[in-house]
Amino acid sequence: RALAEDIEHWLRGEPIVARPTPAVARAWKFVRRHSAIVGVTVLCVVLGLIGVTLNHFRQRTVEKLSAATAYDRTICILPVEDLNTMDTTSLLALEATRYCEQAVRGVSGLTLIAAPAAPDPLPRDRELIRLSQTLGSRFILMATVRRGERGTRLVVHAVDAARDITASPLVIETSMAFGDLDRLPLVTLIRSFCDPSARQPESAVQADQDAAEREAEKYVRAGDQLLRRGMPSAIDLAMESYRKALQLRAEEPGALAGMASAMSRRGILGQADTWLSRAQSAAERAARAAPHQATPERVLSQVFAMRGDSRVALEHGLTAFELDPGDPQTAAAIAGAHEVEGEFGQALIWIERAARRDLSPGAYSLHRGDYLAALGDYALAGRAYREFAEFRPELYDAPLALAALFLLEGNPSLALETIRSLRARFPEDPVVAQNHAALEFHAGDATVAEAILRGFTDDPNGGLTAYLGIRAASALGCLALRRHEDGHPWIEQALALDRLQLESDPDNDVLLYEMAANLAMLGRGREALGNLRAAVERGPSVCQMMRLDRRLETLRTQPEFVRLLEVGEERLKEMRDHIKQRTSAPKP
Repeated sequence: RALAEDIEHWLRGEPIVARPTPAVARAWKFVRRHSAIVGVTVLCVVLGLIGVTLNHFRQRTVEKLSAATAYDRTICILPVEDLNTMDTTSLLALEATRYCEQAVRGVSGLTLIAAPAAPDPLPRDRELIRLSQTLGSRFILMATVRRGERGTRLVVHAVDAARDITASPLVIETSMAFGDLDRLPLVTLIRSFCDPSARQPESAVQADQDAAEREAEKYVRAGDQLLRRGMPSAIDLAMESYRKALQLRAEEPGALAGMASAMSRRGILGQADTWLSRAQSAAERAARAAPHQATPERVLSQVFAMRGDSRVALEHGLTAFELDPGDPQTAAAIAGAHEVEGEFGQALIWIERAARRDLSPGAYSLHRGDYLAALGDYALAGRAYREFAEFRPELYDAPLALAALFLLEGNPSLALETIRSLRARFPEDPVVAQNHAALEFHAGDATVAEAILRGFTDDPNGGLTAYLGIRAASALGCLALRRHEDGHPWIEQALALDRLQLESDPDNDVLLYEMAANLAMLGRGREALGNLRAAVERGPSVCQMMRLDRRLETLRTQPEFVRLLEVGEERLKEMRDHIKQRTSAPKP
């Protein structure tokens, strides 16, 4: 019976008792017996898995499309910077930020997010798109605000990170509080810039340019490249390039601004008043042709700084920075205005901002060295000068500055060795010659100094040197007195030039110091100390020269002279401490 039952099981494809069937074999036999049911079941399972998978990918796609749409419809507001206090937490900055946020909320369809802090500087190109992706916002709104003589000035920039373009800046000048100010201009800017249907095709601007305009731009770029070399020989070549651009387009803003910049640099080499007047005229024409371009304002800032008008220079510099906060030269222009004012601490802060915006090796390290030296931080100043010399060895600027620094540090032999070596490399350069004479006068061979100085007695500026400032006539008069000769005519000539230049720049600390030195040599000690007091109050860095200037010998025993030295050095220490506090403060 058992055998019969096993045979029947085997005939039906079922497991038998005599030899147990493996699980796989039993399963296979089950499938053969019920092939239709198994087939339908497997098909249902496969279709179910396919459905689940497709639904998963569809959901992922919807999420990605939703995220992309949210990104394209999101705008991030960076904290507004108050340029008066150089931070984003002042009451004015917070009010301006709130005004911008309320304007964005007035644009339907946009999602607003606020960044906790603003990067300085704002990244460009690929870094800008990375920042926007980190923020989760395609559009970025950044602004600066400040209070001036004519009221409050807010300048807003809208950035499309995906296309790496920035809208023309919106400039709002008002005497009203931000809570009462109309938000419509900013709402209109945001709506037109962020609405895809309102955007102009990227090729439209280029298509509208004619051949002459494109050709003029080539000459402008060539002139800009020549100016960046920083060599005197390149200035005339740059001006010629800008002239060709202006022949093609008479009011080309870039060419006018470039020409103005070249002319201002040309004034350093002589005939300063003439060249600066021409530079101002060209820059003003450029500003009229392109009122929202930063370059003309920046050049005007440089021109007025060279003329000693720090107030106007600072106003133009801040305007340039508002229009293009990413341009390193605009921050450098503001630093130059503070330098003229004798505010070397502020100048150093702004030159650091310029350096952060310029990736060129050693960029602005020369200026940084000048400001550090003026603050009495000789170690850091020397490091900055050497950095500049390493990357720009073809220029004489860094060795010239180092020679003066060595003298201030109390190393006259190294100072003379440096300047004499430099003079051998640049025997015909007037700037090197003047500074060579100044160093020989203070610490070297008086005969060599006198021979050089006599070549600058007819200079309209009196041969006043860039470092260790001293006029040719003043030095010649001092050397004559030391030989027991009558040097008074030379000194009176220098004094007359001091008075003439102080009429147009009455707060110039260098000129006040020069006048004090000349008065001291003429035996007018009381007047000399008065001018020296004004010079120290205006620019405490002059106290560094007071220690080694042989023209002040008759004043050294005066208690007032000693007190002025102490006051000047204490103010320099306060400035250095202030800089350290700002640079060591944690970022928000």
